[in-house]
Amino acid sequence: MLPYFFEIPKKYRRPFNLEFIVSCIASLKSCPVTESQKPLPYFDALNVLPVVGIAGSGEKMKLLKEVGFDAAINYKTTSDMTKSIAELCPNGVDIYFDNVGGEISDAVIANINFHARIALCGQISLYNSTEISVGPRLQPMLLTRSALMQGFIVGNYQSRFPEGIQQLTKWVKENKLTFKETIVHGFDQLPTAFIGLFDGKNIGKMIVEA
Repeated sequence: MLPYFFEIPKKYRRPFNLEFIVSCIASLKSCPVTESQKPLPYFDALNVLPVVGIAGSGEKMKLLKEVGFDAAINYKTTSDMTKSIAELCPNGVDIYFDNVGGEISDAVIANINFHARIALCGQISLYNSTEISVGPRLQPMLLTRSALMQGFIVGNYQSRFPEGIQQLTKWVKENKLTFKETIVHGFDQLPTAFIGLFDGKNIGKMIVEA
């Protein structure tokens, strides 16, 4: 449900071409464009934007393009993420929907534009780290490019859950939403399914059927 609440404040919207990056990695269900097929009915500011997705398998790359992404990057087979992003977004990245963190986010942020907006809704690449990851210092880039990075947690929108459920249900019935599920059978498989989330073995929402 979280992507439903993602929006660009009107005061930050600009009437010229923007580049939009979505890091998808383990869970495509978390990507707003993936769930809704471009153009998005509630992302009126994104309807005409080039959108680039980042995923970790050929199957997920194919899915991203099927649901409307303009381009996709396989982070597992790309030797230089910073360069790959620069090639696909030659004018820089204006909006970054970050589910992943780590080196991938470092590469995206190295390409951000002046007044870029970063929605920080996940850091799955770091959740199982046994040591504190030390990467590029992001503050200078955010400062010199007047960029805004803001945490984005679904619990912040609890009061709007009924609205989100109603609207998303309507779009599903109207075939305006595209979604995928990975179903694992057997309650005893719960630990395996959970670990699979961090290995990117699921496409879409991971479901365990008892």
